[in-house]
Amino acid sequence: MRKNILYLLLILLIFSFSCKNKSSENLSEETTDSAKEFSVPDTYKLISSTKGDLDKDNIDEIIYLYLTNEDKDTNGFDRKIYICKKENNKTIIWKEITGPVLSADYLHQNIDPFEEILIDENKIYIIHSVEAENKFYFNHCFEFKDNDFYLTKATVDYAIPCEKWDTYIIDFNTKIVSHQSSPDWCDDEPIGKKFQMSKQEYKVENLQSYKMQDFIPGNNKLIIPNTKIEVYF
Repeated sequence: MRKNILYLLLILLIFSFSCKNKSSENLSEETTDSAKEFSVPDTYKLISSTKGDLDKDNIDEIIYLYLTNEDKDTNGFDRKIYICKKENNKTIIWKEITGPVLSADYLHQNIDPFEEILIDENKIYIIHSVEAENKFYFNHCFEFKDNDFYLTKATVDYAIPCEKWDTYIIDFNTKIVSHQSSPDWCDDEPIGKKFQMSKQEYKVENLQSYKMQDFIPGNNKLIIPNTKIEVYF
């Protein structure tokens, strides 16, 4: 009797192990099947590409930035970012993102504000700049955490031509905002000669980060507490 019970327990253990392995195989197959191989419509135009390690696994990811050549969506996006991984000699789409790269006609001045997208030290940097009637510079830094990409630092420069530059660095990890004012030069001479350089730091406890998806540079406002300073980033 005891021998029969041990034999039955052995059968149940083998059956359980077999089912567990089968379940793991099915899960692996589902993950593989759900991965989408990278491809874009022929009408899309490649604007920029870069590569680097984003999830700290010592394997480079690849970023492609495309002009979709389609009507803008409800948010005005016509540029799309594909973040891809290499798996089994295939390029697989990991993240597909719209929002953080401005359109060429953003200012309606025939000036494309997009400058560069790059990866450095596991971070994505998206840079915009315009030197026209309105001068500005945006450098937005995104990092991968909690299975998504979040804005962790924003550097913003605004200029009053021939008078001054205001530079803001917003650190979403430390919740510190630094502000520096400096003269703007024209014809090798600062017109606002009486303008003095200054630098301040502010702690903003309620500073909240943003997901990379649908983030629009310049459309986000920060009011620094106990000041009249408003920063659009």
